[in-house]
Amino acid sequence: MAELETDRLLMREVLASDADDFLRYRQQEDYWRHVPIEPPIGQALLRLAFDSLSLHRVFAQCRVENQASRRIMAKLGMREEGVLRENVFARGEWWSSAQSSILSSEWDAVAKAK
Repeated sequence: MAELETDRLLMREVLASDADDFLRYRQQEDYWRHVPIEPPIGQALLRLAFDSLSLHRVFAQCRVENQASRRIMAKLGMREEGVLRENVFARGEWWSSAQSSILSSEWDAVAKAK
């Protein structure tokens, strides 16, 4: 079972026993607020994706109004691809998502610059 751990994050495979806790977490109002994630956590995820898993492309989405997350994606070297109009129904309304991505060749250039 592969794991990724930083000071503030532990990623592991999902277990069937996680289902109830995950559902409760997603039902909390705090889950839907804008919670910016610091770039080192994003960098660790991209290192895993490209350096360990040899993925070709990684994409991320956030609510269009979430400027902090959009800035973080840009700092990670991700390019904004566009807006998915009203693609998420949450709290009784439709939200639009901004989508950004980065390719493995772009990550190589970003990683070398650091």
